[in-house]
Amino acid sequence: MAKRRLKMGLSGLSATNFLFRCMTIKQAVSDNAAVFVNPNPTLVLLGVALDQLTVRQTAVENIGGKDNTTLRNVAWADLFDLMRTLAIYVEGVADGDPEIILLSGFELVAQRTTDNDTRPAPDKILVKADGLNLGELLVSWAGVSPNQGYAVNIYIQNPDGTHSKDVSVKPKRLKHLFTGLQSGERYSIRVATLNSVGTGPWSNVLYHRPQ
Repeated sequence: MAKRRLKMGLSGLSATNFLFRCMTIKQAVSDNAAVFVNPNPTLVLLGVALDQLTVRQTAVENIGGKDNTTLRNVAWADLFDLMRTLAIYVEGVADGDPEIILLSGFELVAQRTTDNDTRPAPDKILVKADGLNLGELLVSWAGVSPNQGYAVNIYIQNPDGTHSKDVSVKPKRLKHLFTGLQSGERYSIRVATLNSVGTGPWSNVLYHRPQ
């Protein structure tokens, strides 16, 4: 198996999306405690930093003001530094193993492709339930070019189980709305790029619950 490099995937995000990605990574590391035995920083410390940024971001959204924005940015930078330390820890544990990197919730650095290769997985994947109807999840992602569309997979327990569903999305569409899901159930979502060769590698898995 060829060694791969870890990609944090935390730059260029809004504060809300940054928080969501950090929470997803923290949960993934926690869910795979048998692999990530002694995470650095600790999950407790990450939880404190996540709570701090959540409080600061709420103040910016509800009150606003220069002081609240400054405090939010400080909390944001502190959490980013902790996530960077966690990424270094994960890279040390994985030693280039892409499966272990993906278990952590972090992404993989995209590999160069030729016209005869499948395309890399999309990144900047977001899953949203807020503002939607019961049993709905909206999945969006950054485009990969060129492509012949995208495959989106959503499942509850495992991708081969009875609760797994695959959909194909047209090349220019960068989102898909899932409906008829079980409210409150924890779903796993991943996306892959399609081209003439076939389906490319799946993205890192995100977790979300519909309302």
